Amino acid sequence: MTDAAVTMDFHPQPAPGQAKPWAFPVPERRAFGNGLTVLRCHRPGQQVVAVQICLDMLLDAEPDGLDGIAAIMMSALSEGTSKHTAEEFAAEMERCGATLDASAGYPGARVSLEVPISRLPRALGLLTEALHTPTFPRSEIERLVRNRLDKIPLEMANPGQRAAKQLAQELFRRPRGCPGPARAPRTPSHGSTRRACARSTRLTCGLPRRPWSSWAT
Repeated sequence: MTDAAVTMDFHPQPAPGQAKPWAFPVPERRAFGNGLTVLRCHRPGQQVVAVQICLDMLLDAEPDGLDGIAAIMMSALSEGTSKHTAEEFAAEMERCGATLDASAGYPGARVSLEVPISRLPRALGLLTEALHTPTFPRSEIERLVRNRLDKIPLEMANPGQRAAKQLAQELFRRPRGCPGPARAPRTPSHGSTRRACARSTRLTCGLPRRPWSSWAT
């Protein structure tokens, strides 16, 4: 018994179409009485809203000896609020079909939210809750600190990340104020970590100096 010859006909590859000109829409700017500046970009046909809040929280504001606390604080914003535990908050975000991400960098801190248009009001309420009334539970703070410490050896073993860290030190000559410190001189207690997180939250969410928010629909 022999196998019959197998042939395969390939359809011709489609040719690319004519490129269409596109330009990002000019944002509409609006300033509120509380100092918040909003940039809005309207994109017709989109069913998902992208919201980004930028806080004027420079890394130089980190307390001495608590390098990296800004990154821990931003990660802990959604790990429990005055109304919801970490699990409840995550469940509420899932019901909205939303994703929330927070990070700290050299220009400042950013909180990003993506949610379907129909659930935007509820998601914005959760976002406000995370920014104004985070509880920073002990168990969640300790977990985030452990996770960060576990990542340091992996980052130092990565040539690209290690080179980027060294380049930043050579350019700025500042060993502290890094979004994700590559080394931890000491592990702060939960009390000092929680106090620093709460203080930073009051400074950034109480009377923000130059915050701005943007969303695209």
